[in-house]
Amino acid sequence: MKQQNLYLFLFFILILPLWSREEITFYAKKMEVSHGGDHLTLQGEVLLRMDSFTLYAQSVQIQGKNQRTLQAQTDVKILRNTNEAQELHAQNLHYSEISRELHAWGDVLFHDDTESITIQASSLRFHESNETWRFEGDVNLQGEDFHTQSFIAIYYEKTKQLELHGQVRLVYQEQLFEAEQILFNVETKNLTMEHIHRGTINTARTSS
Repeated sequence: MKQQNLYLFLFFILILPLWSREEITFYAKKMEVSHGGDHLTLQGEVLLRMDSFTLYAQSVQIQGKNQRTLQAQTDVKILRNTNEAQELHAQNLHYSEISRELHAWGDVLFHDDTESITIQASSLRFHESNETWRFEGDVNLQGEDFHTQSFIAIYYEKTKQLELHGQVRLVYQEQLFEAEQILFNVETKNLTMEHIHRGTINTARTSS
């Protein structure tokens, strides 16, 4: 069985560079390839490595020869090769090579150890070209010293800016803010609110 898996691994390394400039390597318990070679199915503890990320899942399908699309299901885990501090978990994933867009849904959980943030959501879209993460559906974000709840959360990775929409609730250092839209910078803690519902600021000072 180990020898068979090695043959599959070597076959995949040799054939995929012919399809595009990006090399993809993998390990899987089972592989199926269509007659034309434009559809590949991997099943069973799949590990797949591309230039931009490493993928773990129970099932992966790859379609296309020049501009590929990738779909993964069940226990999906993504590690970004360009930012090893980031990790993504979901039940379903779709990635388009031509648009460089990743879509994940089902029990989405995102970690960024560099910024010390964890985000839970129903779904997300990641635009690789501008490094923008869009989370939707009962989004809960836990930072090192703040916590947010919203329907939509957009995280601009380059500027460390959070854009929160839909019944937003932000708690920062015992201060509560509620609004329909809040802009919050993870690094500077600068805060901008629109369509404010209410806010509570604790101005108490402790005596020494």
